[in-house]
Amino acid sequence: MRAFMRIGGTGFPWPSALALLYPVTATIYIATWTPAGPAMVVGYGLANLGYLLFGAGIWAGTFRILGLRKRWQVLASAVVSFVLGTVLSNVGA
Repeated sequence: MRAFMRIGGTGFPWPSALALLYPVTATIYIATWTPAGPAMVVGYGLANLGYLLFGAGIWAGTFRILGLRKRWQVLASAVVSFVLGTVLSNVGA
């Protein structure tokens, strides 16, 4: 598993893993407590992941749990995730 996630000798990326709980729990909440369709649920989760990645890109510059080690990778992933999430949320509405 460590080779798959490209985790070196620095240990498991706990801050990234714990921060990833935010979009996961938001997605589970929308899926279980609201009458939203599948596209809306996935879009909401991706948009929240985009917010998280944008914050991580500004603050830390890495998001190691997803293998993003450079600031431009994190910010580019944030933009793609947010745009895709916004599109899916609006299609699923």
